[in-house]
Formats: sequence, structure tokens, C-alpha cells
Amino acid sequence: MPRDIPLNPYASRSVAEWRSVLGSAAAIEERYRAFVALTELLPPGDVLGDVASLLNSTDSELQATAANWLGRQLVRSPEFIPSTQAEPIRLALQPLLTSEDPDVQLAAVRAMCRLDAGSIALATALGVLLSRDDIQPTSQVVLADVCGVLTGQAAVTVPTLQEWLSAEQADVREATAAALLQLEAAAAPAIAELTTALDDEEPLVREYAAKALGNIGPLPSSSREALLTACDDEDEIVAAAARATLASQK
Repeated sequence: MPRDIPLNPYASRSVAEWRSVLGSAAAIEERYRAFVALTELLPPGDVLGDVASLLNSTDSELQATAANWLGRQLVRSPEFIPSTQAEPIRLALQPLLTSEDPDVQLAAVRAMCRLDAGSIALATALGVLLSRDDIQPTSQVVLADVCGVLTGQAAVTVPTLQEWLSAEQADVREATAAALLQLEAAAAPAIAELTTALDDEEPLVREYAAKALGNIGPLPSSSREALLTACDDEDEIVAAAARATLASQK
């Protein structure tokens, strides 16, 4: 008779057993698996103690894992951290903002931007990451999202976003256009790049660019002409965004 396989592969062990592995296993791979198990078995709020423990660990891989998980959860539900636990988490993230490991630093920035957007250390870490010349596309996507959240740092972030709007990777361009849309009028220095993006091969980039231009005004004639052309875009959502932006310019 075949053995029943649990729907959750981590349910074969109890939460207490997984926590024991997380706290005492010698191998990083075992501790990583234990953390994943806990995030699968428990509601996000019940894992915060484990997250804080990993953020305070000495292993950079575990630090990045915990910070990345935290950042993803904060995107989905910004209020999921109880007020009693927000400060310990923030304090655990703080030293990671100056980590020499760029993966840890990026993960910490991703989480901190939704916990303490006014942090001076956060602004400094963001500037360091944006200045790197070896940044990978996946990291660019994350950083573009952070730039959209940190509206107060537009003077620092917009020049980089202007460059990334012509990146080879579509997901980078999409994330960049979305960030410029979130920055509203502060994205004005990127008018030329946003106008060019109205002709991007990706409909989502064109849509975000059209909407972002709607936050800026008055627009130069070159941008208005490009928007007029975009009113006939094959994608109706893009065309509607262009029409709405032109209407806002009257």
C-alpha cells in the first residue's frame, strides 16, 4: 500500500524540531532548510523571532535569506509586523546596511525601505549599491523597486533610473518605469527617457512611461507628439494611458 505523502513536505517535523535545527545545526544548508520549513508551517508574524535570530547571525547567506524574506513579506503586507517587534527587527537590519557582502546589503535595503524610509544609513547604503558597476539585472529590479518607495531620495536615484530605462532586460525596464511612475513629479529629469520609452517593445513599459509623464508638467512638444502617437498604440491600455496624460496637459 503506498505511503501517504503530506501536502506540506515540511510537516513531517514539528515546529519545535525545525527550530532546534535552525538554532543548532552545523551545516548552513540545514539551517536554511529549517528556516524555509518554518515560513511554510507558520503565519509570517510567528516567524519574526526566527528572522531576528538569523539577521543577528554571523553567516552572510542566512542574513540575506532572512532579510529577503522580510522584504518580500513587507511588500505583500506592510503592516504585518506588530509594533512590539518592529524595533528589534529594525535594529537587527541596521548593521547589515553596511555589510561588505552586496547581497546582504541589498537584502537589508529592500527590507529597511519599508520599515524606516528616513534612515540615514539606508540612504547611504542605497547610494553605495547604485554606484556599483557590477550590479546584476536581478538586483537592478530590486533596487528600482526600492527607488520607487524612497521618494525622498529622488535626487540620488533618478539619474540611475534614467540609465536603467534603456536596459537590455525587459524586467529591469519595467521595474524602472514603475519606479519613475511612483516618484511622480520628482521624475521630471527623466522626461526624455520616459518619452523614448513610449516606443518600448514591452507594453507595460510603455504604459508606465505614459502614466509617469502624466505626473509631470508641462511637457515639451516632443513628449506631447510622442504621446499623440501612443494614443494609437496596439495595446489599448497603453493608448488609454497616453490619452489620459494628454488630457491632463490641457
